[in-house]
Amino acid sequence: MLKKCIVLIMVLTPILCFSQAQNNSIFSRYGIGDLYTPNYSFLTGMGNASIGYFNNVQANPSNPASYSFLTKTSFDIGISAKYYVAETGGLDFKNWTGGFDYMSLAFPLFNSINKALNPIKRDYNLGMAIGMRQYSKVGYNITSTETIGEAGLLERNYTGFGGTTKAHIGLSGNYKNLSAGFNLGYIFGKISYEKNINFPDIQNVFNTAFGSFYNMNGFVFDGGLMYSHELNKAERKVNPNIPSDNFNFGLTYSSNANLNTTASITELNFYVPTIANASVITDTLTNITDQEGKLKIPGRIGFGTSYVKGNKWGASVSYEQSPWSIYSNDANQENLADTYSINMGAFYIPNYKSITNFLSRVSYKVGFFMKTEPASFGGEQVDNIGITAGLGAPFLYQRKTSIADLNIVLGRKKGGSVIVENYMELRFGFSFNDDEWFLKRKYN
Repeated sequence: MLKKCIVLIMVLTPILCFSQAQNNSIFSRYGIGDLYTPNYSFLTGMGNASIGYFNNVQANPSNPASYSFLTKTSFDIGISAKYYVAETGGLDFKNWTGGFDYMSLAFPLFNSINKALNPIKRDYNLGMAIGMRQYSKVGYNITSTETIGEAGLLERNYTGFGGTTKAHIGLSGNYKNLSAGFNLGYIFGKISYEKNINFPDIQNVFNTAFGSFYNMNGFVFDGGLMYSHELNKAERKVNPNIPSDNFNFGLTYSSNANLNTTASITELNFYVPTIANASVITDTLTNITDQEGKLKIPGRIGFGTSYVKGNKWGASVSYEQSPWSIYSNDANQENLADTYSINMGAFYIPNYKSITNFLSRVSYKVGFFMKTEPASFGGEQVDNIGITAGLGAPFLYQRKTSIADLNIVLGRKKGGSVIVENYMELRFGFSFNDDEWFLKRKYN
């Protein structure tokens, strides 16, 4: 599995970093674009209620303290597709977008098989993870028109594209039921904005083009705590084969990210003469290249809790807030608003031990979320509300059980009375598990 994971990382890294799917969402115009959820697909169906939740075979980067609860190596990869309809000013805009979301490799530093065979029981464990995911995406192409007296038609075209990626390496350790962990992340990317002003009814008129392009990069720190309280500990001492019932609590913190930016700004007046074979005449008004600056992305704080009834069912709730009002960008000044999110969800497995009925081993999930976005329209902050559903299907791969997750999100973004965006998102995730990493074999 190790060699296959390395090959997949080498193949998919350039795709994830540099291929941005086409988008056409006006909401991505603000800040650093539409922010991706930091969770992996197996949590999407549960409304992304992730801060106080963990399982033993899939990584949860939202709370890095969860890594030390892993009992198997997990290689995770996710893709998504999104369809949305935006309504504004009596007009509808429809589009599909999608692409790679993330890939991750997480593993316990002590093999679970060796731990089970070792007569000396440890009260601690260590886990580690490395990964990369989409952090934000900018993609829009909006045109507005109006008529101005004798000048005739005036067209304004606004376009933006690009986005950011976040790579991270994380470490976690637990003692008995208390765990702490951190991610050291690196955010990088490029965003481009363009605006064109045209007078199509006038011949040989100067039109105007504005362009702003900037690269960014910098580090960010994420930390987390998690406590798991076993409710049936006494029963499990008598019969260790009984699945544990747990109440889990989690706290997370992310630092502000102070990124370096390098910007280029241009402003041109140009026109295309109607004379045959004539060249375009251009007058450069502004031409700034490699202008260095700073970009400040706010941190966040969150807490959550979950209850897991063995391998039967579970529920999770989390809350998170982020002070986007402190956002600043020397390359593109904007005023944004503080945000919050409330997430809740649950899962149910009919019979995880079933041999004859595959559907009984599937994990069925539902969820709900309600949050605000940093952008505002018409003086009102953008609201984002939705419901989720999904399933996690176990399958055998090289005699090891892994999981395929399929999830759907139905949501609505509303910017006051100015613009409404209804969307449907499909998220696919695959977790390949291996219990042979760090295995110390013994020969008699």
